Amino acid sequence: MKGRLIAQKLPVWQFAKFCAVGLVNTLVGYSTVLFTSFVVGLNPYAANVCGYAVGLMVSFVLNRRFTFASQQAILPGLAKFLMAFLPSYGLNLLVLYISLEQLLLPEYLAQALAMGSYSITFFTLCRVFVFRAPSEIEVSDDLDEVEAVIQKPTASHAGRGDIG
Repeated sequence: MKGRLIAQKLPVWQFAKFCAVGLVNTLVGYSTVLFTSFVVGLNPYAANVCGYAVGLMVSFVLNRRFTFASQQAILPGLAKFLMAFLPSYGLNLLVLYISLEQLLLPEYLAQALAMGSYSITFFTLCRVFVFRAPSEIEVSDDLDEVEAVIQKPTASHAGRGDIG
């Protein structure tokens, strides 16, 4: 059981969960844009703001619970989440601008690079700043112990010159 808990804290596993949450919040956000635009009658810009606001809230709730299993208070966590979002989205816009205007890349490639820069930056900030749990230090120590156990030769191989 302890090994499973350690595996769930690994950045690769958390990044996969973060991406899954991203898909959900994109679907919810886009649905909100369409609903507020075509049903409620908001102009496209106001509908876009509503969609992003709802998507960000969904992202916060799901990442807090599912991706990072955070126990911190909601309001301070939400404030840090928004503080992490802003530079991530700013980098997204910068990469998009440079890709389109300086590198003259096709839009589909520029958007993909911008999205990638946003996702990696936002995930990293969420992991080390927004949802960093005090127990992560213990998990890191546990990972060192696991690595030491993996590298330690077993008694059945000792003295035979076998590797691993």
